[in-house]
Amino acid sequence: MAKVTVDNITDTQVLEAPQKSNVSFNEVLKVPARTSRIFLLANDKRQGRVSIDLEEDVIDPATGKTRRMRLLRGAQSVWFDEQPPNVFPEKYVNKNVLTLEFEQGKCVIPVTEKLKLQAAELTNRNTGNKNRQGHKDIYFYEWDPIEQNKKDIEDENDVIKAMQLAMTTSIEEMIPHANYLNIQFNDEQGIELNEESLRAAYIRKAKNEPKKFLNSIHSPTVKISFMVKKAINSSKIDLGKQPGAAYWADGGFISTLPEGRDAAAYLTEFAMTFGDANTAFKNQLEIFST
Repeated sequence: MAKVTVDNITDTQVLEAPQKSNVSFNEVLKVPARTSRIFLLANDKRQGRVSIDLEEDVIDPATGKTRRMRLLRGAQSVWFDEQPPNVFPEKYVNKNVLTLEFEQGKCVIPVTEKLKLQAAELTNRNTGNKNRQGHKDIYFYEWDPIEQNKKDIEDENDVIKAMQLAMTTSIEEMIPHANYLNIQFNDEQGIELNEESLRAAYIRKAKNEPKKFLNSIHSPTVKISFMVKKAINSSKIDLGKQPGAAYWADGGFISTLPEGRDAAAYLTEFAMTFGDANTAFKNQLEIFST
């Protein structure tokens, strides 16, 4: 009888889990402390210099009440009521009001300029200020590398998730969804795409517009909209029998159509609204689609 050779474990040393280090991530990488904060214009594409005056009424976070703010050279506070005119006469103020200066859409403020940073946080032009009020012509936001990295990761995850769904969604669900996403069902020569080619276009759409893809993939509106358009294109729904009304091809009345509304969009809403006529319309659409 053949002998079976068994490997013996000769090294019985147990490996211990790595212990938690007391050294921080920044210490390991020797990340220097931030010396400035960066603000970027949010809705202005001018490439030159943009100056923003921060004298305005804002919400004082300490009280929740409106308070006048002004950034003034030499002042120890951004609050207008703490800049007495006997200390800061009008002639001085006219020459010493400070502004935020954006070069190529960017404003860099050293962390040592605490009043300027406070004013940048409080202004109604800062989109990150949850207490902002009124309407401004120019807005800006603070560049936060941590938040931006988080957003980039979320965006990448959306792309991955959308593409995975695009690869596995059934053909029955893919077709109406592709129609909703305005994917062309014919190539540039007018030849109808086969399933493989349509799937490839569907995956590309998921990659390029992941949020729209994910927000609509399982929406009942998408399916009903497709059924309505299909019924119209196949002449099962007659929109020409009477202006402002939709009928079945056999003459049965469906609904009036509001003036100025797209017929397909309105009939989609009609099918999703509660009511006997609405339910009957939806059921008939499903019969035609089987």
